[in-house]
Amino acid sequence: MRYISTRDIYGDVSFKDTLFNGLAKDSGLFIPINIPQVNLSELEDIFKQGVVTSDSKLYGSKKSFIDIAFYISRLYIDRNEISDNDLKDIMTRSFTTFRSELVAPLVKLNLKNKDTAPLYVLELFHGPTFAFKDIALQVLGNLFAYFLDKQKESNSSSKKLTIVCATSGDTGGAAIYSVKGKKNINCYVLHPKNKISNIQKAQMTTIYNSNIHNIEIDGTFDDCQTIVKDLFKDTEFKNKVNLSTFNSINWARIMVQITYYFYSYFQIKNYETDIDLNKLQFSVPTGNFGDILAGFYAKKMGLPVNKLIIATNENDILYRFINEGGVYQPVMTIQTLSPAMDITISSNFERLLWYFKTEDSDIKFFMNNLLKNGFFNVSNNMLNEIKKVFASEKVNNKEILDTIKQIKNDTDYLIDPHTAVGICSFIKNNTINNNITISLSTAHPGKFPDIVNEVLDNKERNNFVPEILKDCLSLEQKYISFDMNKNILSNIKNYIINNSES
Repeated sequence: MRYISTRDIYGDVSFKDTLFNGLAKDSGLFIPINIPQVNLSELEDIFKQGVVTSDSKLYGSKKSFIDIAFYISRLYIDRNEISDNDLKDIMTRSFTTFRSELVAPLVKLNLKNKDTAPLYVLELFHGPTFAFKDIALQVLGNLFAYFLDKQKESNSSSKKLTIVCATSGDTGGAAIYSVKGKKNINCYVLHPKNKISNIQKAQMTTIYNSNIHNIEIDGTFDDCQTIVKDLFKDTEFKNKVNLSTFNSINWARIMVQITYYFYSYFQIKNYETDIDLNKLQFSVPTGNFGDILAGFYAKKMGLPVNKLIIATNENDILYRFINEGGVYQPVMTIQTLSPAMDITISSNFERLLWYFKTEDSDIKFFMNNLLKNGFFNVSNNMLNEIKKVFASEKVNNKEILDTIKQIKNDTDYLIDPHTAVGICSFIKNNTINNNITISLSTAHPGKFPDIVNEVLDNKERNNFVPEILKDCLSLEQKYISFDMNKNILSNIKNYIINNSES
């Protein structure tokens, strides 16, 4: 498999190049030169070989998850880059730290409203930092280490890798956990001041390995993300520090996340034998558009998905694009109860646009308009084609709290505020063909106790927070702060150069 840029200028590169470069030289995002098709029957057989049985019903297992992750990634990585044995080993090691034997278990929620279509929650928070980002970033950490070890064995450049990423809360902790202590990698994480939860911040800033650097920016996630993109545009800087990223602009993250769409499909198919899977849809809490984009790739690869629901909070750029005429126009970021989604520039949306472009719709033209004019718009035909695959809903803070409370009262199941956005969007979209819906649960509620506690009785408050998360709040936090000013990019470059060893 080879890769090209969404800007249609720079292309035909290897998987390793996409992994290490992050952005293409023309500032576009890497995409596979073609989308491979899966054999669903063959993949289901692979799933079944790793399942465990209970009450004569089939469930997933860690082995079946690993096997599907291997199968999917094998389609996107040539064997001359990573052998079958090495790739399987990478996948196996990546998921040994997960607390659930199923890695990503499905939970069926029986809401009291009998008119509501079947709803399942896909729990993606069983990794080391209690967030869905662990699934991809554990793999990325091992992929980086694998290629760096290969370079060392071949006496190639031994220069350390510098990973820089922006986080709206969960990417940072997952990235840090995946590379902490790795001698050939330095990791720099930018987070927005006072715009992530206390536990999210503590998870990042209480890791004291010398290769970990936390940077607090007095701005928004979009500011952090812009700084990271600007660093990648600076060729001289990239050459000095051997730069790469963990953000979802890195194709490898999308590739790994495709896994759990297929995995959840087979869980339902083998558990619920009397449902119409042609009506399956996914509701995905969406900020940077990476998680739901993986669902789009799964659909293009052959997964029978009817709709993908873009579930947004009040930072609703994608909701407005879908429902208000195809205009993509960022506005000021609003701080909400689902902070990891407080994003107004969804970087991965560029990848989606590439697949729907026509002869008169150029991605580079769209991105230049966004930069110069602050917006772009697509044709009605292009928008209508996108709407055949995607629907969208937006959820406000009151609806987030109401949904957490409703799910707790109806099912005695506790969700975090981001999962609430996904479930509330499902309820609002329940008129779509009465679809069976899988709503992605992106984080453990224990990462957001202040918000979740608002809807709980006194005796229930904080009892849901894992001890490991409580403990990190009492530790000393280590980070450096930068104010947003005209010199911030230069200041951060100097900080990274001064702290990165050759």
